[in-house]
Order: sequence, then C-alpha cells, then structure tokens
Amino acid sequence: MLLNLGLLVFPFIFIISGISDSSPVLYIGIMLLGIICILMAPIYVYYWFNNPKGLWYRKTLAIVYIVVLLACINSYIF
Repeated sequence: MLLNLGLLVFPFIFIISGISDSSPVLYIGIMLLGIICILMAPIYVYYWFNNPKGLWYRKTLAIVYIVVLLACINSYIF
C-alpha cells in the first residue's frame, strides 16, 4: 500500500511546485498523475469485481485512483 501511495506522491511534487506561477511543471504533474491513474485504476477495479470479499484497502485504492483520474480529466477540460 505504501508503494501505491508513493506513486501518487511523486506527481504531487510537480503539482505543488507548479501551483505558484502556473508553469509547465504543473501540467506535467497533472499529466503524470493521470497516466499513473489510467494504468492503475483498471487493475484495482478488475480485482474488485473478481474478488468481492477482497481486501478493503484495494477497494479504497480503486476509488481513489478513479476520483483522481476524473480530477485530472476535469482539470484539462476546464
């Protein structure tokens, strides 16, 4: 679980450093976060559907990855 959270922290470093002046670093961080979520969300959603009595933290990670992916898509649309 710590490795999964580490995958989310890495792009947030770019996002936090780019917030102050809307630099390309901000967009790179959002793009990295979106790519990681695109790759990881199907894995956890697939696990959730195939193991309905599975581990709670994997279901939580599936929800987190989907919500973050939607936030990344929303930031590029608006």
